Amino acid sequence: MERRPNTASQQTKQALAAALKELMAQKPIENITIHDLTEHCGIRRQTFYYHFEDAVSYTHLTLPTILLV
Repeated sequence: MERRPNTASQQTKQALAAALKELMAQKPIENITIHDLTEHCGIRRQTFYYHFEDAVSYTHLTLPTILLV
């Protein structure tokens, strides 16, 4: 089966996950803000909130993926 290319939405979520992982190496997760994440991967806060309701929903969906890698 041929693999479909990543959509823009998937790429944004992957960029945010990578940003969280990199920022977690620099400071505790409780000190990481949405501003930090969006600035780190070069997206607007509005884009973040398009994909996630809030920071809690983001961490619930993203942390398990980061911790497995």
